[in-house]
Amino acid sequence: MEISLIVLECIPSTVSRNFHMILDVMVACTSKLIVWSNRGVLRMTMPISFRKFFRKCAVIIDCSEVFMERPSDLLARAQVWSNYKHHSTIKFLIGITPQGTRSFVSKCYGGRISDKRNCEQSALNRLILNSGKFNTKNG
Repeated sequence: MEISLIVLECIPSTVSRNFHMILDVMVACTSKLIVWSNRGVLRMTMPISFRKFFRKCAVIIDCSEVFMERPSDLLARAQVWSNYKHHSTIKFLIGITPQGTRSFVSKCYGGRISDKRNCEQSALNRLILNSGKFNTKNG
């Protein structure tokens, strides 16, 4: 009960500023956990099920969408509207290794962007050139 009273008495700009500060700290702390693995290490530690069918796979990618509040600005509203989810969303590309570790997370884009365009605009293309093939999830 005390916590809700404290939150209700906060000024929105203060809450927003603190939230963004916490996000910056989280990015600084967790970005070190997302590492693009060496090709040799990937091959040595690849699960047997992947070795049989996907020997050259370096990363499995998927475009994910996260719901967000509807922006008041009309241009922003148009950029984040997702016809697939029928809601305002942000979209990002995530990559995991066959071993299950996160190896890539792209910048966020508005939900309107296509998955193909998201892949083209991400830095993933440069990383994949040296690492072999990748698998994508359909649907």
